Amino acid sequence: QNFMRKLATFRKNSSALRFGKLTQFIPAGSSYVYFRHDAQQTIMIILNPGDNDQHYKLADYSELVGGRNAAHDVMTGVVSYDNVTAPAKSIRVLEIR
Repeated sequence: QNFMRKLATFRKNSSALRFGKLTQFIPAGSSYVYFRHDAQQTIMIILNPGDNDQHYKLADYSELVGGRNAAHDVMTGVVSYDNVTAPAKSIRVLEIR
């Protein structure tokens, strides 16, 4: 319930999630990555329903990430630099900064 409350609050205040464009990437293995983005904000969403952790380099998404290298997890507050891990059976919602 707390997860949904945090996510709903973030969505309400996120211009990218509310009005931004959607950019999808071809699934790699069992995971799926997409971005919602506008001029003010870039959000990376990773869905990993698989049984293994998945690792991502932000540089692989340079057309959307640009020169930014920090991914702020909006649910936990943890900031990852350059590389992001999506644990098995998880959803990550990351604000690219």
